[in-house]
Amino acid sequence: MFVLQSALMLVLPLASLLALMVLIWSLVKKRHPLFFKAGVFFIVSLIVQIVFRQTEFWQVDRCLDKGGSYQYSSAKCEHTPA
Repeated sequence: MFVLQSALMLVLPLASLLALMVLIWSLVKKRHPLFFKAGVFFIVSLIVQIVFRQTEFWQVDRCLDKGGSYQYSSAKCEHTPA
């Protein structure tokens, strides 16, 4: 599961950027069916990114990266004063 999440977190921003570029291109060239498909793909990829960033694994990872300690019982990141 970790490998899948890591791969998605790497690929999804690139896919969103590509979808945004196609979205803008299709708007300029007035290709409405492509504009609709690219818009749907862009919105779905953004939603998936938001969902994956909110999983407990990534919350723990962000907490540990910032030097804190993650309390699983309360689902909070705690930083001890130096």
